[in-house]
Amino acid sequence: MPFRVIEHPADLGIEVSAADRASLFAEAAYGLTHLINPSSVLSATLERSVTVEGADLAQLMVRWLNEVLFLFDSERFLVSSACVRFDRSFRLSATLTGEQADPRRHVNLQEIKAVTYHHITVTESAAGWSATVIFDV
Repeated sequence: MPFRVIEHPADLGIEVSAADRASLFAEAAYGLTHLINPSSVLSATLERSVTVEGADLAQLMVRWLNEVLFLFDSERFLVSSACVRFDRSFRLSATLTGEQADPRRHVNLQEIKAVTYHHITVTESAAGWSATVIFDV
């Protein structure tokens, strides 16, 4: 699994790793969806397109995940996969596939209030890319 859930006092977080930057952002979206809906497999019946920009990679990650969270809050859209493309250094476009939450199949959904800047990291190393993100619950 390219992400793992981390415990944080009164909050939740994820640590994500990937070979490249686009995959890192895609896996972070899936990690957030997993926090919201840890118990069921998702299908790819719907598609959404988003474009997000930030001043740096940390801000871009927060804005990106807030957009994913907004899609869940406004449409009950759960992401099963994301195809992320970087237009510029700190601007991405993505096609998200997934499904609308079904109360018969998606039970005990975790409420995530916001993506925070607390302890946010997005880094590149010889091993690839990694990020840590904390969510307000």
